[in-house]
Amino acid sequence: MKKSKKIFAAIMTSLLLLTSVGCGQSTTNNNNSQIANGGNEQVTSDDNVNLSMAFWAEQAEIDRLDQLLETWKAEYPNVSLDYTYCSGPDYPTKLQVWFSSAEVPDVIRMSRDIFYPFASQDLFEDLTPYVEESGIGDKWESSLVDIFKFDNALLAIPYLYTDYAIAYNKDIFDQAGVAYPTSDWTEEEFLEYAKKLTSGEGPDKTYGMWFGGWVCELVRALYGEPKMYDVDNLKMQATDNDKFKDAFQLLGDLHKDGYCSNEVTKTTTTGGFVTGKYAMAIAMSGDVSSFQQQIGDNFAWDVVELPISEKYDTRWQTNMRLQGFGMSKATQSPDLAFDLVSFMCTDYEAQKAVDEDAVGIPALTEYLESDEFKTNYGDGVAYNKEAFVNMAADGTSWEFAGIWADINDTLTSEFNAYITGAEELDTALNNLQKKGESVLAQAE
Repeated sequence: MKKSKKIFAAIMTSLLLLTSVGCGQSTTNNNNSQIANGGNEQVTSDDNVNLSMAFWAEQAEIDRLDQLLETWKAEYPNVSLDYTYCSGPDYPTKLQVWFSSAEVPDVIRMSRDIFYPFASQDLFEDLTPYVEESGIGDKWESSLVDIFKFDNALLAIPYLYTDYAIAYNKDIFDQAGVAYPTSDWTEEEFLEYAKKLTSGEGPDKTYGMWFGGWVCELVRALYGEPKMYDVDNLKMQATDNDKFKDAFQLLGDLHKDGYCSNEVTKTTTTGGFVTGKYAMAIAMSGDVSSFQQQIGDNFAWDVVELPISEKYDTRWQTNMRLQGFGMSKATQSPDLAFDLVSFMCTDYEAQKAVDEDAVGIPALTEYLESDEFKTNYGDGVAYNKEAFVNMAADGTSWEFAGIWADINDTLTSEFNAYITGAEELDTALNNLQKKGESVLAQAE
């Protein structure tokens, strides 16, 4: 615990260097007489309950959340619901302010990278008994639930997520006479396509693959455990780790040999997949709406799951940007707070709103299996939405704040050194291991 608190302090110092927080607040009051059961809790004409909620969101999502919360409040007319919303970058700092002042909202929108710095501080309610009592444990893909566990405690339940798949340019495949990739394609087939579909030189060059700056997220855990670092045990695993070494070399060589453009450091960009100059590209589910708008009818495209490594008998792992709702351990109305958490994560209409607003993939399995989900393509062309859903089973958490941000930056630097020829493979891995260990040692 002592080590965890020091890591917590290091991460909080990093977060507090962010810009000052700008948040909005809304308060809604109802004072009608009704009995409302939120788990074991009763709200009667004599029980006026104040409940607070915090989340980050853009304005379009805030407007929809207003409507959804009105639906929930109709069941609890004696509840006064106050909610505060912030921009995403401001949210971790706002959480620190709340926890420092002991004025913590009852219901909190969370992601693993946001709650992890606080996880060991005993600030969040363990939702396990609430989920078990309400019988909703099978409402989501189990891998999503696992990401929100910390020391066997469930700190949030899934609301929405974004993850990776591969977009491919059908026109380029057709011109080369290459069959489109399918869900069961292998890593070897991926490499074959990336090489075969690369052609030309200079500004007229067509690349087989585009990773952009996302490649260093993928490489950390491409084949699963052991990852580049062990977060729970604060241990670097960049050396003596065949999976990480193979992933580093595989993705590095694709860049080194010219089958991908080098945009690893994110300081330059070619414009990516939408330019029509890439046969394939890593794509986040959140990219699709921009694909639809920018590509238009310039070329035909679709998406497919990440390929399967036959050597390691696993599909490439996707980093999950998973969001959920949890509750403060300090809440005075735990059953009512959980009812609101459950509403956001299990109500069909609430999950449908996530899909219609294109803010992510809804986490609720019931909605994902519906025709409404499968046929909703927004205002754009149809595409294989289920590729992103299927990838959730191969999702892994990722870390970005504090010490992990420092180590991630080192990965980017060493990966770039390898693909530009400045360092050999083992040198890059050894440097990454040593620098990562130094960061962890300073945090202890």
